[in-house]
Amino acid sequence: MKRVTVNGSFSQGKVIDEARKNYFTLFPDDDSLRKMIPESFVINRPMNTVGGDGYWVHKAEGCLYLVIFDCMGHGHLASMMTRIYTNIIKSNVPGNEDEFPNRMLIDIHEEIKSKFGNKENMLLATGADIGVVKINVDIREMEYTGAKMNLFEVRNGELNIIKADRMQIGDLFDYYHEYKTNIIDLKKNGDASYYLLSDGIKDLIGGPNKKKLGSARLKDLLETSSKLSMSKQKGFITDFLTRWRGANQALDDALIIGFKISEPFFERF
Repeated sequence: MKRVTVNGSFSQGKVIDEARKNYFTLFPDDDSLRKMIPESFVINRPMNTVGGDGYWVHKAEGCLYLVIFDCMGHGHLASMMTRIYTNIIKSNVPGNEDEFPNRMLIDIHEEIKSKFGNKENMLLATGADIGVVKINVDIREMEYTGAKMNLFEVRNGELNIIKADRMQIGDLFDYYHEYKTNIIDLKKNGDASYYLLSDGIKDLIGGPNKKKLGSARLKDLLETSSKLSMSKQKGFITDFLTRWRGANQALDDALIIGFKISEPFFERF
């Protein structure tokens, strides 16, 4: 009988492609996100084939939720937590639309605690930075709660940081977790652009001196890109990050979502 040898690199490539495909199917694609928020974009760059960053969007009667999270670590183990967080968010948000985002963060944290709080010597890092946006359509208000994830607002070309609380969720289970909700009046701030991003954006190594992008350059990037339409901002930011990184290796997964809540959003809701 003739023995058939399978090309190892080809087989491995198929596995990698399948893992990457499965990772990205966890999240809405660009078209699905724009159906929910017409003026929006997403850039998702895992450090490896799969990553620990994720996001989810949910439309209900009278409101819309946007959730972005950055699990500790990167690669395969972090992607396992990404799937767990995605499933928990999907099961907690629908049906609880009357809750403030800070209550939802606690609910998600408690779910992670119930799964991992009594386990020891785990390979998985269970903590995550997370931001929850809730848009109340009828009163045109946006609520924001963040756990180590700030919301960046650019209005009239100037950056304002809506600061998150400094404790992650899904970690430090013996400590009390409490988060505040920030209220943003969209009737006054309808022309502002908003950005949520994981640490991998600010920590991207590059430039002539091989340094991290950092807060100051991030500020300049967001203020400059905000002058463009959201559809053009994605290409502008993608090109900038590619040039900045150059041939340097990424240190972390990188995810950024930009959006604007103006008349096109309310007209199509």
